[in-house]
Amino acid sequence: MIEKIENCCLARSKKVNEVIGRLNPLLNIEVVVDPFADEPSVVYTDNNVLLTLTEGGGGDVSGFDEEVFDVIDSNNVPTSRIFLTKTAP
Repeated sequence: MIEKIENCCLARSKKVNEVIGRLNPLLNIEVVVDPFADEPSVVYTDNNVLLTLTEGGGGDVSGFDEEVFDVIDSNNVPTSRIFLTKTAP
C-alpha cells in the first residue's frame, strides 16, 4: 500500500494523494473467470479491483493489434507477454 503524503511540499498537492488513493486498489486486484458472465466487467472500489472475465475466449479480435513485450518473470526467466490493443474511439 502506498501511504498518502502528509508532511512535505508534495502534500500541498491534493492531486498527489488523489492519485495514491486510486492506485492503492490496483495493488489488490483480483481476477476471476465467471462461466455465466455475459461480458467481462471491472468493479473498482476503495479497497480493490475485481476483474471478471468470461469463460472460453476465442472472441472476435479483428481490429486489434498484437503487441509483444519481453519481460523477466518472477523466477528470473526471460519470457514474453502478448497484449491486444486498440485505439480508443
